[in-house]
Amino acid sequence: MRIIGFRYLKGSKQRTRLGIRMESEYRTLPLTSTKGRISPLIKYLAGKIITLLMMVTISVLLIILIGNFGGYIDEMVKGEVSFAIGMQYRAMYLDLPFAERAELINQALERAFEAAGLNEPFIKRT
Repeated sequence: MRIIGFRYLKGSKQRTRLGIRMESEYRTLPLTSTKGRISPLIKYLAGKIITLLMMVTISVLLIILIGNFGGYIDEMVKGEVSFAIGMQYRAMYLDLPFAERAELINQALERAFEAAGLNEPFIKRT
């Protein structure tokens, strides 16, 4: 029999041998094929990568949501666009009746909101 390992114990300043294990004392496990199995390292790395991607995505969405005050900035932009177009069209079309002028202003507002992407819901644009 071969000696294949020692056990040591730190009892005093010197290390003393407590026992010697012989080869016959170890159980031998049958060799199994690793074909078709994913190694634990790859599983670990894949899990870490997926977790990091999810965290980055959630963080970016939260930053956008907080930075935009939950869509309130869009309402402010809509107000500014409405004001600017209303003032422009009132000055340009003073001679038109109110109904026609309001229709022209509404058409211009729809085009401006569509160009700015403000006609879609905030969550969908995010």
